[in-house]
Amino acid sequence: MERVAATEAARMAQPTYQQLHDDNRRLDAENRDLRAENAQLKARIAELESQVQTLLHDALDLRDRRDGGELFAHGPAVAIGRLNARLARLLAWTRTNADNERLANHRDDMFTFLIVPGIDATSYRAELAMRLAATLRKTWGGNRTWAGARAQAVLMTVWATGRQLGLDAFRLFADLFCGRRPRLPLLRAGP
Repeated sequence: MERVAATEAARMAQPTYQQLHDDNRRLDAENRDLRAENAQLKARIAELESQVQTLLHDALDLRDRRDGGELFAHGPAVAIGRLNARLARLLAWTRTNADNERLANHRDDMFTFLIVPGIDATSYRAELAMRLAATLRKTWGGNRTWAGARAQAVLMTVWATGRQLGLDAFRLFADLFCGRRPRLPLLRAGP
């Protein structure tokens, strides 16, 4: 008798066809809702990306107009203020994307190239300067110790600075290693 009761209880615990069908329909509806929310989120992200791209193009146009002498003395300051206000409006909504959060964290640095003359709008030159160090790291297997990494970093910095100043890197290192003071060009003071 106990065995029959246990079998009957197990049969009752299994869902019926109707329960499975109802669960499946509920899951399908939830899946449709999630797809719709995902599509809306993707559309909002694409819209934000487009607006940020337009803002950056406007900032580059402002730089070109400033460098071309088309703006009065106070013109760039007013235009930069307007660009900052546009950026603040773009970043005012709740950020759920890591890229948008990173953008918001660096918003104060976005238009430095408009404020400080001589600063590039992109990190192209810095990335170009890193290319040789990355190649050396990949082809020679990197450094085995922190001291070796530090030594390579210092040497690469001196080499890149000499190259930017138009100096012969071989002669610069030879002078430094032989204890001679290298002849460096005079540099202007920064802003």
